[in-house]
Amino acid sequence: AARKAMAKVGARPQDVLAVSTTGMRHGSVVLDAGGEILLATPTRDARGAMHGLRLAAQRGREFHDRTGHFPAPLFTASRLLWMADSAPELFGRAHAVLGLSDWLAYRLSGKMVAEPSVASASGLFEVNARRWADDLIRSLGLPQHLFPDVLSSGTVLGPLKNDAAAHLGLPPGIPVVTGGGDTQCAL
Repeated sequence: AARKAMAKVGARPQDVLAVSTTGMRHGSVVLDAGGEILLATPTRDARGAMHGLRLAAQRGREFHDRTGHFPAPLFTASRLLWMADSAPELFGRAHAVLGLSDWLAYRLSGKMVAEPSVASASGLFEVNARRWADDLIRSLGLPQHLFPDVLSSGTVLGPLKNDAAAHLGLPPGIPVVTGGGDTQCAL
């Protein structure tokens, strides 16, 4: 896609000043400490459905008041609860959970971070305060280390990794910049 986009506008690889990512906010990727994928879920993945419905019934108002969202089956919180119950051996190895665009930024830069518009779709992020809802996370029995540092959209993460540059047909070392959720970036 990167090569096609450059060809369409007549750009050369050396014309690209930076790269960024965007994606649907309700997908998530759980990684181990080495960056290997333990669980990757698209937006429509329903494995956390029962956990999300139970959370909504028991604590919906509390979560809505704190995060701006009523708990839903497609939120990261629901999927992590499912993973803890249904795949405890994988969950025990979990090091971080990233939204899809944050995972792509990790693949490009090697930095695991969360961007606020993406994190807001987790069900565990306080939008007004722009931080993880640590007490809600703890109350669900989820380890805090799963949730990476939060950086604003437009923050330079670092240079484009050599393998990513080769894959994209771009020069290594150009800046990788934090993106955001697809709808938010489109606005």
